[in-house]
Amino acid sequence: MKPRNTTVFLSLFFAATTVFSQDLTDKSETSAERQKPYWFVPSYLNMQYAGNTGFLSACAGYELYKDKLFFDFGYGYTPSSKSGTDIHNLIARINYRPWRKNFALSDYNFSFNPFTVGLAVTRQIKSDYTWDKLPNYYPEGYYHQNAVRLHLNLGLNLNCNFNKTKFDIYWQVTSNDVYFSYIAYYCHDNWIHWHKIFSQTIGINFYLF
Repeated sequence: MKPRNTTVFLSLFFAATTVFSQDLTDKSETSAERQKPYWFVPSYLNMQYAGNTGFLSACAGYELYKDKLFFDFGYGYTPSSKSGTDIHNLIARINYRPWRKNFALSDYNFSFNPFTVGLAVTRQIKSDYTWDKLPNYYPEGYYHQNAVRLHLNLGLNLNCNFNKTKFDIYWQVTSNDVYFSYIAYYCHDNWIHWHKIFSQTIGINFYLF
């Protein structure tokens, strides 16, 4: 996918967010006052940059428990210009926000979560460079399988409530099962740097309800 296609991807996501929210909600109501028409309708839409799930990813999410537990799933894409080949990921993740601090500035309400923790699973869609089991022409243990990854995410979250619009802005440090295995090498001979094990991500959740 060309860089311009990435722009199209972003534009389509935000256009869909606007249309979807207009169709399902009454503009005279705040997101907290709106009621889901059906249980399967997402609570929010997510857009994320980086974070081992794709250069860009888009997800639909659900609030599972009282501003603390959240689940979302979706699709992540990394263009060949960033990785040498196009990478397509399916994503499922759960996030927990144990503490929050509420405050207000002028007429706007905010909630700050100083610590969030999450787990994610990504499944890379089949390509010439994707395998569940290492091909026979590689020596055993030469590469890790790269079709499925388990991720650990740690970060913080700011929830913003501007009249009829509610959204989160978040930052996370993330790693996955393969990168964690490199820690043993780091401790042994210091040949790999920490920035190769952990990466950062930023994202936004736009609430529909």
